[in-house]
Amino acid sequence: MVIDISTVYTGEMIDTGDKPDKGPHTSFSQLSTYLRCSMQYYFRYVKKAPDRASLALKLGTAGHAALEWNDKQKIQTGVDKPLPELLAKFSDHYDAETAVLEADELRPGDDLGKTKDAALEAVKVYHKLVAPTNRPIMVEKEFNLDL
Repeated sequence: MVIDISTVYTGEMIDTGDKPDKGPHTSFSQLSTYLRCSMQYYFRYVKKAPDRASLALKLGTAGHAALEWNDKQKIQTGVDKPLPELLAKFSDHYDAETAVLEADELRPGDDLGKTKDAALEAVKVYHKLVAPTNRPIMVEKEFNLDL
């Protein structure tokens, strides 16, 4: 199957259902996926085949959620969340994300516990070295760009 690249640039791509009330939606991810591999685009956005989950993806999602939560708080108060709360937020998200992983989705050498422990150490380093100098002005604000 060939997907006409002109539809990517005109916004006439398949609506992924994320925001059906706003009409057709073209994301950067859709564009880059199509340009990288048209078959991957076809399976992901046209056939809506589920992506194969991975531990790395779940780890990134949990880390993103925890740091976004901290930044939203910091925008309002100017202060980072206390480290125990940030660690608990990451831990809760990690546990929820990895609870849905099937055994066949794990790669050889994947270890949920060791990965979580290493990530918790990374969150500690982030909280100590990066967060104090981070001055977020916005977090994940939606914007629309008409092409």
